[in-house]
Amino acid sequence: MKKLAALTVFCFLFVMSTMAQGSGDLKGPEAKNRKPWLDPKPTSTVYLVKGENLQGPAAKNARPLERKGGEMVKLDLTTKDKLKGPAYKNYKPWKDHQ
Repeated sequence: MKKLAALTVFCFLFVMSTMAQGSGDLKGPEAKNRKPWLDPKPTSTVYLVKGENLQGPAAKNARPLERKGGEMVKLDLTTKDKLKGPAYKNYKPWKDHQ
């Protein structure tokens, strides 16, 4: 009975360790030369608290849960895709909403 239990545990550990390795779709030169920036990017939503203008030590010492802010504003980051050159580099999305 002990041998059967030990064999079952060993088989379980062996199967789980081989499944944990994960198999990628790419192998060989394709995996080596892949361009990570060509992979689809996950979309994220950025929110800004509008109406709170803390600066200096007051901003540093403010506790996030005790802040009295205004409304939450969703930032639109799709306009940055249309910009080129220095305008793209220096784009500040939080300036558009204030």
